[in-house]
Amino acid sequence: MSNNAYEIHLLCPSRRCRKCRRIIEDIEQIFTGLSLKLSLTVVTEIDEMLKYDVAILPALFVSGKLLFVGVIPRAGDLRRELEEFFKTQG
Repeated sequence: MSNNAYEIHLLCPSRRCRKCRRIIEDIEQIFTGLSLKLSLTVVTEIDEMLKYDVAILPALFVSGKLLFVGVIPRAGDLRRELEEFFKTQG
């Protein structure tokens, strides 16, 4: 896996959203557990969200790839998707 930080962009209506906070906590735990570097950006501004071309929130991008949209992934599902993504990154 890469020594560089993986760029995570979470598009959500607000950092105060309970469900989005759970996604953030799950991501941080997964990255800590795998000893990976993380660069997490929470995108809440409409103008910025429009750049991502998604109409349903929340949306989760990892290094530019859309992994989840319109769902709050369970921690296990999130971990599986991230691990699969990491495998494709070499």
